[in-house]
Amino acid sequence: MRGSYELGEERQKRLREIIIQLEGSGLEYTADDIVLEYHNKITRLSFLKTMCENINHLELVGKKRTSETYSSTLRSFLKFLGKNDISLDMIDSQLMLRYEAYLKEREVSLNTISFYMRVLRAVYNRAVDENIMEQKSPFKHVYTGID
Repeated sequence: MRGSYELGEERQKRLREIIIQLEGSGLEYTADDIVLEYHNKITRLSFLKTMCENINHLELVGKKRTSETYSSTLRSFLKFLGKNDISLDMIDSQLMLRYEAYLKEREVSLNTISFYMRVLRAVYNRAVDENIMEQKSPFKHVYTGID
């Protein structure tokens, strides 16, 4: 996981972006408005929330087996993260490489690693398509093929 210093930098960056956005609106705003927007953005970018929404949607449309595979991926990734939720915009190449190494250390097969990565990539790309975040191609350097 990232150090607290790096997490602090991410928070500061997010706060600066919110202030710039509010300044650009031309409207008056308060510190409470900044805090509210910060929490709203965190909620929109929650990895756990996004995965759970995808799993629930798959169940609703009758794709039970696919929802189970997404749940399996979620459990594995949360175990890697130490059961902590992260923001979708924190998913980058370095994190995915560390997750891949974590799985290899546990002697997970290449097919399973690829499977988990493809599920995570699908959820990530869906968030990009929904304009929740910008594309950073975090899966470019990890194995997503079929062995």
